[in-house]
Amino acid sequence: MNTDNIAYREIAWDRVRFLCPEQWQINKIGHGYLMLEAGSMPVAEIKWRRVKGNFSHKVHLRRLAALNRKDAGKTLTSCPVPGSWQKGLEDFQATGFSWQARAIGAKGVMLFCPACRNATLIQFYERNIPQLDRICSRFLASFQDHSPEGQTIWSVFDIRAVVPEKYQRIGHRFNPGEFELSFLNQQEKLFLYRWGPASILLKNSTLAQFSERTLPIPNARWSGEPGAENDRVACEAAPAGSYWTRLGCRMRAKSSFYWARVWHLAGKNRILGVRAESRTLLNVPDLEKICSGYESL
Repeated sequence: MNTDNIAYREIAWDRVRFLCPEQWQINKIGHGYLMLEAGSMPVAEIKWRRVKGNFSHKVHLRRLAALNRKDAGKTLTSCPVPGSWQKGLEDFQATGFSWQARAIGAKGVMLFCPACRNATLIQFYERNIPQLDRICSRFLASFQDHSPEGQTIWSVFDIRAVVPEKYQRIGHRFNPGEFELSFLNQQEKLFLYRWGPASILLKNSTLAQFSERTLPIPNARWSGEPGAENDRVACEAAPAGSYWTRLGCRMRAKSSFYWARVWHLAGKNRILGVRAESRTLLNVPDLEKICSGYESL
């Protein structure tokens, strides 16, 4: 239960999940990396990666200290994990650290998860933020670096999606008015889209016309789905012909099977879309489940 009168939000990226104050926004995002800011100032930094072989907290802290020494006046020391932080970290091997420079300092933890072999560095910058220790404690108590359910949650900016973990993220774009997450599962490519504001994008076109213009699919026509209202359209394409024709398509490097759905969330003034392509037959029920778990916050 939230007892500190602070509104929290979920952030989930590359299998890492945690809760942070709504005022903390993503400033930088990349592969195994997040930088959060509040009021245009950094407040937290998270780095993580999968470890092969043995893991040593001492070795990694020594490397971090060496990097810090390159910044004049910055010194790093290891320290016990604060008692208020320890709740929720029982499943991790944790080591605390802190560093101080001329104008700013930080304290954090180095975590290692024996279950998934992720090593994570989390540091909180010293800021004049009320209840900062409580915020850090709640952040760490909610922290997860893998999902045991076989699903991966993606929750950044104003989108949230639940995607089977068999899909590996291979790219992302977060441009004003257009987001894209791209994934790969063997021969199948999956794309999640978010566009806005919808009121501008659909001012002079229907949703089907917008979809056809934005996500053209070879030999396919966008239309409303049976039983759906005018706020949802879809299209799909597959090679016609005999079994041998379809088998030949599987041998080609280019995709031959396509499926896509786009829907308009009028209340959010957003348009969401899911597209998949493959050289082999697509599992449409799985794609429909991904659509049902994809939302604008």
